Amino acid sequence: MTEDERRDAGPSLMRAFASMDGADDSRKVNEEARSIDFICSTEDEDGHGTVIDQASWKLDRYKKNPVVLWNHGTSGGMFGSSKPKDEIPIARAEQTRVEGNQLRTTVVFPPAGEFELSDHVWNAIRSKRVNGISVGFRAGKVAKETVDGRERYRLFNCELMELSPTPIPSNANCIAERS
Repeated sequence: MTEDERRDAGPSLMRAFASMDGADDSRKVNEEARSIDFICSTEDEDGHGTVIDQASWKLDRYKKNPVVLWNHGTSGGMFGSSKPKDEIPIARAEQTRVEGNQLRTTVVFPPAGEFELSDHVWNAIRSKRVNGISVGFRAGKVAKETVDGRERYRLFNCELMELSPTPIPSNANCIAERS
């Protein structure tokens, strides 16, 4: 895609493309703490034709057990087939909150060498081979709406269950946060 096509795509897609091509290298990464900030959810329509209402996120349950899985607990494809060990959390989330109409968090990985899959995912994020994150949740209320002649679903009171770094997030704007 050319720069002109990216500009015409709008600001939301411009941010997503910038994150993929390395145009902005100021990612909020703390090498010593092995942590990285993510935008986990926005009110942009995702690939499933849904929009999550950010103000109504339910985070209490998640904050009691802030698990981060790789690709929703299935590592098929990038790092081999899904195995029971792949369902073990690869990291934990800290400071999960709604801020500026976005769900944000800091993902903290365990010390190097503690869990091989965690090391693989940490290195893939650091090297920008993986930029996306996805929310695993239970929707509380669903409302059908029509926008520009297209039907979509707005989700309310979503209870966050897990977060997952993933190569292809459903919401293109759910990526490693950059300054």
